[in-house]
This record gives sequence, C-alpha cells and structure tokens, in this order.
Amino acid sequence: MKKVLLTVLLGFSVGALQAQDEKVTLDISAPQQAVAGTTFTVTVSISKPEGLSTFARFHQDLGKGFEADTVEGEGPALSGAIFDFSDQRLRFIWARMPEASLIKLKYRIRITEPRLKGNLLLSGKFTCVVNQADSDNKVLTGEATASVAIQPAKNVEASQVISIGDEQSAAAAKPAVAASAAAAPATAKPVNTSGVYGVRQKPYMVDRDYYVNIMVNKAALSEMGKIEEVLSVPTATIEPVERKEALFSIDEGNKIKFVWITLPEAEQFVISYKIVAWKGTAAPAIKGVFTYDNAGVSESKNIVERDIDYSESVPVPPLSAATQPTEAARNAPAEKPAAAPQRGLVFKVQLLATKQPVGDIDEHFKDYNIGRPVLQEVFKSSSAYGYKYVIGPFRKYEQARLCRDQMWSKGIADAFVTCYYNGDRISIQEANMLSGEQ
Repeated sequence: MKKVLLTVLLGFSVGALQAQDEKVTLDISAPQQAVAGTTFTVTVSISKPEGLSTFARFHQDLGKGFEADTVEGEGPALSGAIFDFSDQRLRFIWARMPEASLIKLKYRIRITEPRLKGNLLLSGKFTCVVNQADSDNKVLTGEATASVAIQPAKNVEASQVISIGDEQSAAAAKPAVAASAAAAPATAKPVNTSGVYGVRQKPYMVDRDYYVNIMVNKAALSEMGKIEEVLSVPTATIEPVERKEALFSIDEGNKIKFVWITLPEAEQFVISYKIVAWKGTAAPAIKGVFTYDNAGVSESKNIVERDIDYSESVPVPPLSAATQPTEAARNAPAEKPAAAPQRGLVFKVQLLATKQPVGDIDEHFKDYNIGRPVLQEVFKSSSAYGYKYVIGPFRKYEQARLCRDQMWSKGIADAFVTCYYNGDRISIQEANMLSGEQ
C-alpha cells in the first residue's frame, strides 16, 4: 500500500484548519489503484492538540457501487468511535475523542459494481467541537481527498464499462456518456434562522418523576447542533427518554447535553428527559440553549418554557396523568420495580458480571456517564458470577450493537450483546435461527 498525495479544498497540501491555537490535520492513505469487484483498505490519520477530547465526527460520501465496513478483528481501527454506513455515507462518531494527539481510523471499501472505471475521489471531512466558556463553542472542520484509480473487472466488455466522473465526491457513478455532467459539490451557504427556536413544555410530574419535553424547530439547518439544559438544583438524577439519535451526556452540576453531529432530517422534532424521584417542593427551574452550526459559524437561541403539551410526540406518560408532589412522596425512598420479561426475541448489552450485588447501581456506573438505565439480572444457578448488569432491551440486534459500541467509547471495554427469547437468555447462534423464523 502506498500513500497518495492529498488535496485539501482547492489546494494541494494536507487538510487542515486552524482557529486561533487549535489545529486539526488529516491524512488519508489508500492504494493507488483497485479492480472493480474487490475490496481495499483506507487509513485516516487525524492529528489534533493533545488533550482535546470532545464530540467529533469523520464522514465520507461514496457513490453507488461502493460499500464501506470496518476492518474485522481490529478494534483499535475504530479509536473508540461508533461506525455507521448508511445512505452511501460512512461515519465515525465519538461522544468524546481520545485525548491522544494522533487518532487513526481504518476501514474497507468494497467495489460492488464490477463495470466501474475511473478515479474514485475519497473526500473525507472531520468535524469537532471545541468547548469554551458559556455556550458559544467553536466548530473546527478539516477536509482531505485521496484518489484511487478503479479498473473494471477482467470479464467486463468495453461496451459495458461505466465511468466514474472525475468530479465524483458524493454523486453516483454515471455511464461514460454522462460522466462530464457531474457537478462539483456546492459550497455551504448560511441558512435563514429567523424560524429557528426551541420550546420547553412546562415540566410535569408522574409517579414522582418529572418529565421535560423540548420541541426544536431547526428550519433548514442540517449540520451540528446541541441542546444544553441546566437545573436550579444540581443534585438530581436525570435519564434520557427520547434523544432523536443525539449523543446524551450529563456534566458536572447537572448540565444536560443532547449533541447531534448531524441534526435530524425533520424540520421539527421533540426530545425528552426525566428527573427521577424529584424531592423538591415545586417544579424544577431550568435554563436551556439551542446551539447550532450555520455554514461554519456557531449560533444559538435560548429555549423558552411554555404551558403547552408535547407528550404525545415522545414515549412519556401523557400530561393528563400528571400529579402534584406530596410531602410523603418526596421523603419516600426511590424504588426500582423489576421489569417484566420481554416476549419474543430481544437483545441487551451486558456491562458487568459479579459474584455479589454492586449495591447502588447508579452510583457504581456514574463515572461512565452512560445516560441509560442499567438493570440487574440474577442467574445464580448458571455461574459464580450470577449478577449481570445490562442495558436494554432492544428489538433489533443493530440497536444493541450500536449501544455496545457506545459503551466501548465510554471506557467499558468488556461490554457485549446478549440475546433473550421470552425472558430466557440464549446464544447468538440460537438468536440467528430465531430471527430467521420471524
């Protein structure tokens, strides 16, 4: 494998962008040529300031006829990121980047269309957030491009060859007669944000938990976005209910964060979290802000609170079930009811197995900022390590695998996916057979 010269934006140097003292540099390594119908490996090196550990994303668009996947058996190739390939875009997403100054990614590209011929431009973009005082954070971006010469498979006749346009970065491969019509990617333009706003439904209590629903109207925004909420009482227990694919975290002082590397497609959506076993004498006071990237510029809007109902848009108890706190309820110890066995085939993510109970589960896992409820399961007859601590259930294996990857990125390296049928734990092989029957 040989390194190829990188082109950055319209120049011919390594991809970099500097904002004051912050600098990010990209380097892409790929073979100079490949044959259609085969697979080749790409390596991306990201150089950044030592200690910078924030939300970040690397993505790359591929045309039709190409697929991407991670390199099996090489966990370090992810560098703690979550990998996804959908809608012809590959993504590496970090809740928090490694603090090391050099991050390396490795992935495979498979050429599924054997008739392709031409230069495949591997244009990658790296985006990260640099946390600053208050809410006005910096967004750093860097781009780099490598080129791979694709030759059609040997058994393809000349009349069947499909040309890859030289301008391809995100467009589909086109027949040779139309290759010249490929257009260069458009430069991002600022979005009119006069219609961008966030509204918080007045928090309401059901069974001692306060539910907080926030409606976001993002208009045409499509890049990075973040919602931050701060409670007046910094000692509450908070759990996410509806994230809309955001990365959820809780910082010191109960600063709640929903972060999207790419905002949801819907122009308007609702997110939700709950404050568990609230013991205050009144509803919690909350301040929030919606921050977003608008063509490389960080902007923000304050979230306003209104007496309105968004409970039907998220999986929470309806507003009609709201109750008022009583002195007895506030002073009663919090109880965690046992979950009823899930019927059918479901998946969970096991975080830990112990010989004895860990005690307070939330306290035990608090340093990992998991952002999801952790449940205890007891299997005393099957193993000396009979106490299992799991997240779930999930109806789809892909959802559980994504959760497992998130736990890896948070430092729980032993997390793995487990399978259950009608409440009984089964093997992956049995789950594969059952999923084929359903």
